[in-house]
Amino acid sequence: MNNNDDANNKHDATVVQHKAQSKASAPEETVVQAKPPAEEKTDRRQTLSTGNRDEALTRFYADLKSGENTEGFSQAKQIANAALAENKILLNKRFVLESVIGVGGMGTVYLAKDLRKIEANDLKPNVAVKVLNDNFKNHPDAFVTLQREASRSHTLSHPNIVTVHDFDRDGDVIFMTMEFLEGQPLDALIREYPSGLPVERATTIIQGFCDALIHAHSKGIIHSDLKPGNIFVTDSSAKVLDFGIARSVSQTAVAGDFDAGSLGALTPAYATLEMFEGKEPHPSDDVYATAIIAYQILTGKHPYNNHSAQEAIKKGIKLVKPEAINKYQWQALESALALKRSERTPSIEQFLATFNHVKKVPYFKLLSGGLLVAVAALGYAIFSAPDEVALAIDNTYQKAEECAQAGDLDCAIESSQAVLELAPKHTKATQLLATSQDKKITQLEEETEEAIAYCASNMDLVCLQDALGRLKSLAPKSELMPRLQQKIDAVKIDIELSQRLPDAYNCLEVDNINPEDIQCAQTILDSLLSLAPEDSAVLALQTKVAELATQLNNASLARDKTINQELESAKKCLNEKRYDCAITHSQAVLQLDNQNTQALSIQQKANYDKKQASDNQRKADKLIQKATTCFNKKNYTCAIANSESALEFVPNYTPAKKMIKKSKQQIESLKNNFKIN
Repeated sequence: MNNNDDANNKHDATVVQHKAQSKASAPEETVVQAKPPAEEKTDRRQTLSTGNRDEALTRFYADLKSGENTEGFSQAKQIANAALAENKILLNKRFVLESVIGVGGMGTVYLAKDLRKIEANDLKPNVAVKVLNDNFKNHPDAFVTLQREASRSHTLSHPNIVTVHDFDRDGDVIFMTMEFLEGQPLDALIREYPSGLPVERATTIIQGFCDALIHAHSKGIIHSDLKPGNIFVTDSSAKVLDFGIARSVSQTAVAGDFDAGSLGALTPAYATLEMFEGKEPHPSDDVYATAIIAYQILTGKHPYNNHSAQEAIKKGIKLVKPEAINKYQWQALESALALKRSERTPSIEQFLATFNHVKKVPYFKLLSGGLLVAVAALGYAIFSAPDEVALAIDNTYQKAEECAQAGDLDCAIESSQAVLELAPKHTKATQLLATSQDKKITQLEEETEEAIAYCASNMDLVCLQDALGRLKSLAPKSELMPRLQQKIDAVKIDIELSQRLPDAYNCLEVDNINPEDIQCAQTILDSLLSLAPEDSAVLALQTKVAELATQLNNASLARDKTINQELESAKKCLNEKRYDCAITHSQAVLQLDNQNTQALSIQQKANYDKKQASDNQRKADKLIQKATTCFNKKNYTCAIANSESALEFVPNYTPAKKMIKKSKQQIESLKNNFKIN
């Protein structure tokens, strides 16, 4: 089985409609000790019916499992969906299976229509139906496993845990119905960001599934198979799926309760060493998987290169802090990724507190517990034995010096303040306090510098503002303050530039640029010039806009010149009654300006005059035919009359003029012959 994280379809992350298909390997699966399905060799496209749905569902699973890579899996999925489209499968006369959403070790998940919802005119009739696969169904505890998953999901009702509607069976088909989510599985989202998700979105997702686990742990339930494929990301947060093999911690387990651990199910890349060893479940098992997933979300990579905990120990793989992770996140992850339970963070709450860097109360706003104890001890010394005051002060000051030398500035400050509470004029304590506070501020500034670099590299404005807030509260007179504010202003500008520059270039990236496109880019450019007039990217945009404006202007001038030349030619042709010539030149104008009124008028007149000329020519030809007939009959007067009529339709028509001339000549000849006789 393939246990890499870049799986395409997980067995319960598929209670969703995928918005995008990513490059991936074959589906990642939970390793389950169950009999594998026999190889299927029947025609995958044969017609299905509700009468043999069990056989059909079994074949679907075999087909889907036969895909050894993404392409094969996708093809098998298409075949299964095509078969479903030909003859729908109906469960309990209620749920119509529409298509395969995904497949995993325990079951296949289908998009289904709930006929009851359709009857009730529900606008969202879709549900996800998880059907136990044939190989897992034969496991003696399969039925109770799915029932426990449905039952736990009701018990674990939470905004960050997928909602399970019901658990049922139809003949030999065991299935469970769940809410149909929109979004994408976390593993697919991680693949879209090979270098890690943006910080704000990453922390939202991590917080979401951690909240789900905290809730489950409070109910005594350990997920035991947490992985990116079992986390689904919606627009607002994340939801945890598949509590099918979740286990009860020993303290809360009910006698006789079914233990999913008996199934031997786990995903190696996310399972703890203790899970491989079959030890009692513990919240830190989920902490380990949570840390791996958080690491992947932030970096795009598995901290142990997809090796199991057993392999990581055997190969001696050491954790390496990525640059993308700040020191607080690294402290949380490093502890939570410990391969041995005794060294690992024990709870999700503790992991989150470190990961989110829950701050302590500033040392100079409230007296710390240590300072209160020190002051109380000195007060007791004064009250009980005034002669011992000097000794107590000296001992406390000595402790302050030791702390300062050891670099424990908080201790040095607290001890110095404790001395000054009772001896306000203690010169050395005053000096040590001032020195320690200066060093503390310097240390704070160094930490802030580190935070600034990290936040700025991620264009994280919220992170920068948090750093500024901490500095203001702890060291309001720090010389770093103006520079931090400048950095925040610079990042604001960078964010604005990163958002607006692409918009400006989008205005210009068209096939045929026009003045509106130039104006679109110019409007954005004007706002960016007021924001960052010396920025190289803004100046480059300004140069490009100017060049394109010049090119467009030159093209417009050349176009106008061509239009005027073509119009003059069209007019000349029309005056000379060369209609085809006039039409050709006017059409050339209209190709450049389809609303040019002169060209439209010339073209219209040329077409009309051309038709009239053609009609007149046809009439003239008919009259010449009559004239010829008259001439042949020696009716020359008739021939002349028809020829003159032809000239009215086509002035200077040569055949007509010749016919008139011939006819008159014949008449003159007849007159001469008549005189002679």
